[in-house]
Amino acid sequence: MRPFDRSRVRGSLRRLVLVLALIATPALASADPPPAPEHLLPADEVLRLLEEASGLESAGKSNLAASRPDAVAADSLHAYDAIHYRLDVTPSRTSRHVDGTVTLTLVVRDPAFTTVDLDAIAMTFSSIKVAGSPRTTWTYAGGKLSVPVCEGPSCPPHATGDTLVVEVTYACNPTLGYYYYTRNSYTLAEPWEARYWWPCYDEPSDKTTLDLYATVPVTESCWSNGVLVDVVPGAPGLHVWHWRETHPIATYLVSIATANFWRFDQVAGTVPIVNVAFPEDSTKAKLEYVNVPAMVTTFSNLWAPYPFDKYGQATVDPFGAGGMEHQSMTTLRRSLLRGDRLYESVWVHELAHMWWGDWVTCVDFRDIWLNEGFATFAEALWVENFVSPTAYDANIAAAMNSALNADTNFRYAIYDPPPNYIFGTTIYKKGGSVLHMLRRVLGDSDFFAGMQLYGQRHAYGNASTRDFQQAMEDASGETLDWFFDEWIFAGGIPTYAWSWQAVAADPPAPGESDVALFVRQVQTAAPLYRMPIEFKVTRSAAPDTFVTVWNDAVAEQAFAVRVNGTVTGVTLDPRNSILKRVQNYVLDADVPAAALDPGPGRIELSAAPNPARGSVVLRGAWLGGGAATIPAAARFAVFDAAGRLVRDLGTAASAPGGGGFAVTWDRLDDAGRAVAPGIYFAQVVAGVKREARPIVIVP
Repeated sequence: MRPFDRSRVRGSLRRLVLVLALIATPALASADPPPAPEHLLPADEVLRLLEEASGLESAGKSNLAASRPDAVAADSLHAYDAIHYRLDVTPSRTSRHVDGTVTLTLVVRDPAFTTVDLDAIAMTFSSIKVAGSPRTTWTYAGGKLSVPVCEGPSCPPHATGDTLVVEVTYACNPTLGYYYYTRNSYTLAEPWEARYWWPCYDEPSDKTTLDLYATVPVTESCWSNGVLVDVVPGAPGLHVWHWRETHPIATYLVSIATANFWRFDQVAGTVPIVNVAFPEDSTKAKLEYVNVPAMVTTFSNLWAPYPFDKYGQATVDPFGAGGMEHQSMTTLRRSLLRGDRLYESVWVHELAHMWWGDWVTCVDFRDIWLNEGFATFAEALWVENFVSPTAYDANIAAAMNSALNADTNFRYAIYDPPPNYIFGTTIYKKGGSVLHMLRRVLGDSDFFAGMQLYGQRHAYGNASTRDFQQAMEDASGETLDWFFDEWIFAGGIPTYAWSWQAVAADPPAPGESDVALFVRQVQTAAPLYRMPIEFKVTRSAAPDTFVTVWNDAVAEQAFAVRVNGTVTGVTLDPRNSILKRVQNYVLDADVPAAALDPGPGRIELSAAPNPARGSVVLRGAWLGGGAATIPAAARFAVFDAAGRLVRDLGTAASAPGGGGFAVTWDRLDDAGRAVAPGIYFAQVVAGVKREARPIVIVP
């Protein structure tokens, strides 16, 4: 490859600039009505919405994220380091109630340390002790329990490096975090819901070891993190299950699941796998989980040996999420057990979190893509290794398509997502696509060496995006600021407007041709991207050949490559190595293709009340872009938890002056029947923009 002599095609390039100027012009709002809704949501969109719905049963995971705590600094800057929790709990099996005692062992870090602050929501406290001595002057306000280290003559040593033990006996009726139903009880606490069912320093940056004692009926079993130490008799009719996690665990990953479970054991090498489900689901569970041992082996070979003492899966019902990666004991949604492995990607996703999320945990939820993007990418790695490379390509293509659809409506950076979007499609699907692109940039050897190095450096600890970047740089010897800055820390996706032209070889060379490649980036509200772009060159009477050029972060660039034979066609990015939109055009064409960049403005969907017992008002707010971009109408629809269309609510005209759309769902389906309580998905479509949100209908 050599520098391209642009004077040879100056006239064509001048016409290209005129064409692209037309392409880049934002389109005004269309007056055409939105199309009828599809009858089935894509499976990956259903699973993402189930993740988002996980806390909505009482308040809403996305709503909680909207009021998230201020981002915390690294754990080393916290006043103390929690190193061990002993959690003694009696979860009621007749109501949503928990009685418990938390014993926290901590190490002092701040020389000015005088109080132990714990996160605790809507709790009562019957006893609080520090170093075995009672405390009566503690304060409790704003979800924070503040316990004085010293009170009266009791003042244990609390200089930097000293160890303290704090014991808190409490009771609560959790509205989040702990869920009671007739057949089972369980916990689900991501991102900040552990504080609703036990007092703790509830940030992912402070991981501890754990002893958990759960008192449950003798007719039921209780499954939790780590290894089962013993089960001993408690009060009449009760047993105490003692679980011990010797590997550091974040508070949001601490879990219990209690029911009259059936148990099914597997093994992957030396790793025991424990699956529990309702007895009537035993046949389906065996069919569904047949490949789980192979998944453990596959990821152990790719990244590192499985990092915990067991792996387990507890199936509960109802469950807001598709699955939750509780450390060494995933919790799964019962309805996904069908017997046909349709949702096997969920088992893959949650297992992958044992490495990325549990073994290495994001330092705070600004870096949530390090958990969710990695687990999404793992779904593609699994099918690549277990099925075929073609299956990997199809999985990546689907993820990219989801990422493009999400970006069309609302563009934001992967790092530090906006409130309500911590668990958005961009985090999952664009995050996974970014890892695929990084793999293609670095090559398999350096990419997987970098992932292994990242795991080794931050094993059983926390990491940030820059930590991951550093590991990939050290493994590859490449500087990657450019990649992470454009793909992680900035929002957007490139739109490539491109063409090619075969010209005579210059200087002349028998049997050879020069191919001129023209690339212009025409995206709006996004950076210019530096990326290697691969082209497939098709030739007559010769096999295809592949060439790669480095497209700089510039608006337009031209290249020339010399190939043998006569060129009959050129394809940009034939292996789908870049998340992108593509604009094809013909040089000297009078009419450009339609613009693919999503343009300004977005639709934001809200539902109120949510959860709801009666009618639900769905509102679509048009944000940004100015009045000229507001569509004339928006269309609303409701789908069930399997993604099937329940109700087409029709179109709503834009409110005068405000760009808002609203309809009311009366809880009826298209046949006029009242829908059953459960999780539903509302969708709004306005122009090319669309958004979906979960709704919880309660009895």
